[in-house]
Amino acid sequence: MADQYEDDEDEFNNDEVQKIASKAIVDVFNFPDVVYERTKVNQWTQQIIDNVIKELARSPKKFKYVVTCCIQQDCGAGLVSASCTMWEGERDGYIAVNFQAPTFTVYVTVFAPHI
Repeated sequence: MADQYEDDEDEFNNDEVQKIASKAIVDVFNFPDVVYERTKVNQWTQQIIDNVIKELARSPKKFKYVVTCCIQQDCGAGLVSASCTMWEGERDGYIAVNFQAPTFTVYVTVFAPHI
């Protein structure tokens, strides 16, 4: 896995970070058999965030990372989320990953301001 971090230290790689976030989601759940369990949501979100942060921390890239995770049960309710950043668009980065399970949706965001 060390080879995945050969890019320039100043460059945010959307594809690389998106793959890390997607893998973290898949690693936590036993798809497609998983169902929404309210009592496990805190555990799931923490595991996903921890997995993403641990993998990003292995990178020699000069970024600080902020990772969020939201799990919403599919019950017909809407979810609106917004964020605003003031940063350098050339070097800082952001990704969002949505993953649809049969009974819930997982949303992961990663903000990466360059150091």
